[in-house]
Amino acid sequence: SGNATDDEGHGTHATGIAAGEGGGSSGTGVATNTSLLAVKVLNGTGDGLESDIIKGIEWSIDNGANIISMSLGLVYTAFTSCYDVSLSLTVENATRLGSLVVVSTGNSGPSSSTISAPACAKSALAVGSVKDGSNGATPIDNISSFSSRGATDDNRTKPDLVAPGEWITSPINSTHDGTFRGTSMAAPHVSGVAALVMERYRTINVYLPNPHLVKTILLTAVNTSDMQADGYTQRNNAYGARRIDSYEA
Repeated sequence: SGNATDDEGHGTHATGIAAGEGGGSSGTGVATNTSLLAVKVLNGTGDGLESDIIKGIEWSIDNGANIISMSLGLVYTAFTSCYDVSLSLTVENATRLGSLVVVSTGNSGPSSSTISAPACAKSALAVGSVKDGSNGATPIDNISSFSSRGATDDNRTKPDLVAPGEWITSPINSTHDGTFRGTSMAAPHVSGVAALVMERYRTINVYLPNPHLVKTILLTAVNTSDMQADGYTQRNNAYGARRIDSYEA
């Protein structure tokens, strides 16, 4: 309809994490002054049709989106294979056309093989959640109990990495903030860092293709002491390539 007003607050909260300009108690997002495209694909209760999400991705591609950030997903038990879902194929197509697609893994942890679609897609940059010390959540950087884990149905390691996703404060509308937890809060942290890395390269007139952008983000991820204490020392189906580090990226 052309009206992308957020009547639920979830999308605004994720956007504030990625690119909020501060104010109130919400603090500043990862990548301020980012140009945003608001694409409404869900209704006021957070539900929607897969076909509408696909249309939203296609609209984003047509309008030049460098990064498509999606804090949403379909429940994994609803299908047999990741690619039984058309949305996963749409993400692959968006990647081929030059957009970086960042997707939350879902909140169905801690059992294995719970990565939702389209985070399960090979080219999706799938993001899980870790604690960041807020609200007494310890140990810091330890995997969130709700964070979905891999592997995928064809035995690929997912998530790709993790980011803070517990008790994150961000705007939910023009006058109020909200404090939420979920992989929905982790994914926009990664989207913001991707925007910062893109911006850094553009200041020196260098175009960074998506594979190199993803490689930069994954290779600079941090293996913290809490992850090591948790028994994870290599890429795995809980932390992926470990916790994002915006400064190193």
